[in-house]
Amino acid sequence: MIVQRFTFQMKKGKWEETVKMAKEGRKTIWPFITCRIYTNNYGPMNTLVFENEFKDMAELDKQWEQLEAKEEWAVWLAKLDELTTEEGKSELWNLE
Repeated sequence: MIVQRFTFQMKKGKWEETVKMAKEGRKTIWPFITCRIYTNNYGPMNTLVFENEFKDMAELDKQWEQLEAKEEWAVWLAKLDELTTEEGKSELWNLE
């Protein structure tokens, strides 16, 4: 199992808009990807995490190709860039 995690820092005052947009994107743009959205109770303020799950790297590659082929993905991603800072990270884990 592969777990892909993206951590974003939202700009001050953009938390509600970013979380709403994330939930909508999960439903409408990438419903074929198993995706969990985390928001923080404690820890760094205004943190948003997407955690995607794939059975293997082949599935990850296939589903990302499918996502990147969608025009609305580029629009959504540009909007996310407006709502988040440049701080963050991308991780890829093997789930044993």
